[in-house]
Amino acid sequence: MVPAGRLQDKFGPRVVAAIGGVLVGIGFIFSSMTTTPLGFIIGFGVLAGAGIGFGYASATPPAIKWFPPAKTGLIAGIVVSGFGLASVYAAPLTKWLMGNYGLQRTMFILGIGFLFIITGVKTILTPLWFGFSQMLQTPGENYVPRTTKAQKAAAHDKDNLAPSEMLRTPQFYMLWLMYACGAGAGLMIISKLAAIADKQVGISLGFVLVAVLALGNGGGRILAGMLSDKIGRKATMFICFVSQAIFIFLISKATMENTLG
Repeated sequence: MVPAGRLQDKFGPRVVAAIGGVLVGIGFIFSSMTTTPLGFIIGFGVLAGAGIGFGYASATPPAIKWFPPAKTGLIAGIVVSGFGLASVYAAPLTKWLMGNYGLQRTMFILGIGFLFIITGVKTILTPLWFGFSQMLQTPGENYVPRTTKAQKAAAHDKDNLAPSEMLRTPQFYMLWLMYACGAGAGLMIISKLAAIADKQVGISLGFVLVAVLALGNGGGRILAGMLSDKIGRKATMFICFVSQAIFIFLISKATMENTLG
């Protein structure tokens, strides 16, 4: 994501998004053609993972630049909710493909889909997407988002640090650690939810729970964004991290006889 951010500043978000789609597609196709753990790590972990990072980095930064600071949280939440909601269709689609074609063919089909849908269709339809097309480009240097008097009063300047200066502050490492722990815990649950449902509570349709979790994941991003605009980033992060800890603890206690039974 760091190289993607650098490239976006230089070439714009559309180029970075296209690179991300290509990397994900190539990663899935490469994974479909390998039979070794190392090959799968390179294809799915390195190439596809890097592509996802490029896609993530290309979406949020340009979008929030089109709106006033008082709406930054909401806009960021709406944009990244797409990543959370993807499992709503991806989980049942992948399960169906694997049941009919097996793992390797499924990876190949998904890889082709990423290559042509994300890159080809985007290139063809971008001029027709109007508002979305605008979000995939950075506003000009003289562009100033329209704000109300209340929004102007609420917005205030912070220290504008260069990346090298930011890396010398303890706050950066505290935030990085917080997000690493929070995101890591959430991703572990997402990746193992189907197995948890099967082994712990005897639910065989784990992909349904993955889709339900995706709805909460996407909706939670929008809600958290709105909340952060209202009560501030620190208070919102505190609420999110405490809630996450409580809910993960409750999942560990779920059995056939109680929560999910």
